[in-house]
Amino acid sequence: MKSISCVLVLVFLTTSSTFAQSTIPSEYRGGFENVARGVLEGNNIEIDFRNHGEFREGAWRNGGEGKYIDGIGFIVAAKVVGERAKWAKYYGEDAVDTTLTPVIINFRAGGLRSSPYTGNFWGWLPLNGFLNTDRVDQTSSRKKPLPANSADPTSWPAIWPDKLDQTDAGWSNVWNGYRGKGIANGAQETIYVMDDHSDHEYSFGIEVEGPHSSLGVYHPSISDSSIGGLGLQTEVRTFQFNDPIGNDILFTHHRTTNVSEKDLNEVWTSMIIDVGLGQEEDDEIIEFEPEKNTLIFSDKDGSGGGSAGQPPYDLGSFAFILLEQSTNESNRFDDDNDGIIDESKFNGPGEYI
Repeated sequence: MKSISCVLVLVFLTTSSTFAQSTIPSEYRGGFENVARGVLEGNNIEIDFRNHGEFREGAWRNGGEGKYIDGIGFIVAAKVVGERAKWAKYYGEDAVDTTLTPVIINFRAGGLRSSPYTGNFWGWLPLNGFLNTDRVDQTSSRKKPLPANSADPTSWPAIWPDKLDQTDAGWSNVWNGYRGKGIANGAQETIYVMDDHSDHEYSFGIEVEGPHSSLGVYHPSISDSSIGGLGLQTEVRTFQFNDPIGNDILFTHHRTTNVSEKDLNEVWTSMIIDVGLGQEEDDEIIEFEPEKNTLIFSDKDGSGGGSAGQPPYDLGSFAFILLEQSTNESNRFDDDNDGIIDESKFNGPGEYI
């Protein structure tokens, strides 16, 4: 696997997809010091996000009140070989290799994982180079980096690390658009890139002597043992359109690329959704429409309830839709329930059912 694809829409919605090798130089790596918070408010949806694959509180602003979402996180997992026989000194002479399924996540308390040896974070972390670390907030006059946003040129980096191979190397002072150089897709478009290289759960000798896990050892890159996790890099773009059709929709597109030195043959992507309809959260209803890849979230009594000093208020619903994902192009099956079998990013339109 060199790149995978998964598209989601949040009506309140989200999207993901991938098809290319990474063009980002290897010196750009994920780090905790690159974590930044942004807010999207380009249409009727206002949502807080972090540049490590997480949305936080989301609200609908068109005459509504209160929040609808507590959080959404992006997850990738894969099946790999856990080496044990190679490390007989630690696992015993009769040790055999195992199967590991590393899970890559960074989602609040429900998915925040830290090393028991050093306290270092294990999971998605944003790369440097996709935000302006010297940005100064005009209100506070303090440094306040933001994930790059098409509507705020002060949030852009001096050069874009993924455009260094272009004729105009780095696209300095120009928006890095999904549709091309200088083209903003919608009222607001954001971009950041994160990797899983900090995840040393199955490493050997990085944070402690010997293997980190009794289940086995997995290094995605033979030449660079400092790369942990699965050796993945994910570009995340989010779009808001302020028009009659799209002003209640948030689109997010994940493009995950295998930048390791090993093939990944079985890979899964998923999203964790923490519903937060209103103040009282003990009467949520979830419906699934499989033919539309849609989850619909609503409140049983349609009321946001009231917290201290706040009267009850009416609530709407929100939907989470999977638009597109990478599929098996040769199993004669409709993997993503869109009415097409054996579709691929590479081989044409597939066969319509």
